Amino acid sequence: FILRWSKYLKHFVQAQSINNDLSNDMYWGVLLFESKLRVFDSYCLYLEKNRDDDKKFYEPRRKQFLSFGLVQSIQDLLDDKVNLLTISMPPGSGKSTAGIFLLSGVMGWWPEMPNLASAHSGILTRSFYDGVGQILTDPYEYAWREIFPDVDFNPRTGMNSKEQTINVGKPNRFKSLTCRAIGASLTGATRCEKILYADDLCSGIEEAMSKERLDKLWQTYN
Repeated sequence: FILRWSKYLKHFVQAQSINNDLSNDMYWGVLLFESKLRVFDSYCLYLEKNRDDDKKFYEPRRKQFLSFGLVQSIQDLLDDKVNLLTISMPPGSGKSTAGIFLLSGVMGWWPEMPNLASAHSGILTRSFYDGVGQILTDPYEYAWREIFPDVDFNPRTGMNSKEQTINVGKPNRFKSLTCRAIGASLTGATRCEKILYADDLCSGIEEAMSKERLDKLWQTYN
C-alpha cells in the first residue's frame, strides 16, 4: 500500500509540471523513500540527482529501458520473483552500467551479503570495480551516501584495488563485492550469497560460435 501511494504521488508531481521548491522536494523525497525500499527505477534516478543533465546515465535512457522491460526485469530479480536473469542488448546500449548501478544498490540494501561480479577478462572486472567504487566514493556525482546513511563504508579500509574487492558494513572475510575474471582463482575468495553478476561471458566470436566451447563455458560459470 505504501509503495502504491508513493508511486501515485511521484506521478502526480510529474504530471503537474510544477517547478518550485515544494514540488521538487516532494518529488525527490518520494524517490529517496522508494530507493530505500529497493525500487530500482527510483534508486537509479535518485542516485544521479546531483549530476549535470548532460552527464546522467539513467534518466536519458529511462524511457527505452522501461519500454523493453529491463527495469522491471531487474526489479523482479530484486524481489525474488526470478532467480536467473539474462540480458541481451546491443553493444554500447548501457547494459554494463545498468549492472554496475544494480551492484551498488545491492551492496547498500544487503550490506552483509557477499556478491560476485565476473567476466571473461580482468580488464572487464576492473571496470566493474572502478564503476561501483566511484558510485560509493564520489558524493558530488552520486547520492549513494544519502540513500544509505547507516551503511558503514570507509574507502581506505573497504576497497582493495589489487584484489578488486569492496566491503561495506561490518568487516567480513568475504567482501560485499568481489570482481574476478572467470579464469582467475575463485576458490576460497568469496561466497556469492546474493548476486552473481556475469557480463561478456565469451572472449570472442570464435568461442561464441562453438557449441562445445559454449557448453564448457556455461559449466564453468554455473
